[in-house]
Amino acid sequence: MWFTRVIVIFLIGLGLAAPVGLTLVTGSHSNLSGVTKKTSAVPFSLSSIMDGSFQGSFEKRFSRWLSLYGTFVKADNQLSLWLFQQVSSNPKSRVVMGRNGQLLERSYLPAFNRIGVPKRSKLEGLADQIVALRDYLKLRHKGFVLLISTNKPSFYPDIVPSWYQVSGAQSKPSGYDILIAALRKRGLEPLDSRSLLRSAEAQSNAPMFAPTGTHWNGFGACLVSAELGEQTQRQLNRPMSRLVCNVVGVDGPPTTQDLDLLQITNLLFPASLIKSVPRTKFTVTPTDVTGEKPRLLMIGTSFCWELLQVLQRNLLFSDLEFLYYFQRQVLSRGGKQRSISKESFDVLAAIDRSDVVVIEVNEAFVHRAGYGFIERAIKALQPIR
Repeated sequence: MWFTRVIVIFLIGLGLAAPVGLTLVTGSHSNLSGVTKKTSAVPFSLSSIMDGSFQGSFEKRFSRWLSLYGTFVKADNQLSLWLFQQVSSNPKSRVVMGRNGQLLERSYLPAFNRIGVPKRSKLEGLADQIVALRDYLKLRHKGFVLLISTNKPSFYPDIVPSWYQVSGAQSKPSGYDILIAALRKRGLEPLDSRSLLRSAEAQSNAPMFAPTGTHWNGFGACLVSAELGEQTQRQLNRPMSRLVCNVVGVDGPPTTQDLDLLQITNLLFPASLIKSVPRTKFTVTPTDVTGEKPRLLMIGTSFCWELLQVLQRNLLFSDLEFLYYFQRQVLSRGGKQRSISKESFDVLAAIDRSDVVVIEVNEAFVHRAGYGFIERAIKALQPIR
């Protein structure tokens, strides 16, 4: 017992001494990912001295240089990991440690525990809107896909520690369950990524999420992109190139997306949690394509970024337009992006620029599908029916 106490005291002392030592050795402060904001120095000039902006900027930068706060936080997080297998002592931390070294995003846990499930009537109404949008688009000879992205706690429920679980919650229907049932009752089959990727994982024995990431990995993104291409081809009834995804090894280096949760854990030694990921081989089988490749309009969340990279890299579509949370427009041609206003954005023009419309929403937040796009699109399309 005494030996354990000595070790604990030693580690705590090391944790307290490390920030001071690192600051003295490196001569710089430690920024906190997702917390510390970069500030630019105000140029030295007579006007900046007279209005006080130079003095204020200098004081802030000097205080940050001397401050040990960032490094102390990282040291505290590192101690929490070493002693208690948690990445932070902060109960509101965005990242929590799951089983088997899997990092989890806290924001998905309420839905996992069926907390705040939307009313059935609201989801039934949403299903009516989604089906109406599909029907309006069909009148314009446009395809439509509702992509429901999965998340790590839902995909791997066994990695959620018992202290983050509400007893009996998993036996209750989630918003995802209610919406899918409502859509199928109305004759619309969504692209259900959870079912798709679980089936693929059982066959390939390759994981779909990196231990340090919150989004699907490259292999998962490839499989979802391939299925999106298949559904587009069936709906438009036109030949398209076919994407095939294969795992050629499990020792690949993680990408930026595979490390997105690790980057905001603010640990002193984050590299200790990094593990290799599946290496994916993309094979595009060309078909007898005589006309233009279809154009894609996608509205969704950060789960779309990896999909768009896969689709653009393999040239399944001639043009890609992405409305990120229906707040920012990203165009594949030229890589241009800009903020947009939901009220003034020309939804009809965006639809006319595309051949297929894809709405992506995570299963934890299905009630937010389209983020306002569905309602505005229906309003814009109604007069032509």
